[in-house]
Amino acid sequence: MGCDIHSYVEVKQANGTWHAPLGFQTDSNLAYPETYEDAEYTTNAPSPVNDRNYDLFGFLAGVRRDTTPALIWLGIDGGWGGYSHLRGLPDDMAEFTAKEWKDWDGDGHSASWLTIAELKHALVASMIVGEADGFSESLQWSIAQIEQATFPTPPEDVRLVFWFDN
Repeated sequence: MGCDIHSYVEVKQANGTWHAPLGFQTDSNLAYPETYEDAEYTTNAPSPVNDRNYDLFGFLAGVRRDTTPALIWLGIDGGWGGYSHLRGLPDDMAEFTAKEWKDWDGDGHSASWLTIAELKHALVASMIVGEADGFSESLQWSIAQIEQATFPTPPEDVRLVFWFDN
């Protein structure tokens, strides 16, 4: 049985709340135009991180590979579910992301999140020691796409929220 990632980009608004831009709402086939003012976008946009790349899954969350997870590179103890390399879902996640998680009804696992600034820092650290060979190119492309779509928002105010299923 394969493992897939479900990832969502969220942007911090001026009022401190997080919003999932419609161009990155990718897991659902349903649009929620009554919730978001930019209804001309669809939920069919390419997922920011959607490859079934187990090296990448190991880097993001210690899933399917014995790779050093990003939070370990950053020296952050996520402490979610007894795992230091997972943060769990953010308490203040965007409405769309929260709905998608709820729709998985307990079948999602290994939930966590990283800001784009953290993701870039951890990626560089893993590349320096040669652990990023199996995923660095696709992850660099994903980061560039996210940064382009969320410009001029600073990378510490953009985060990738993700979980996995089997």
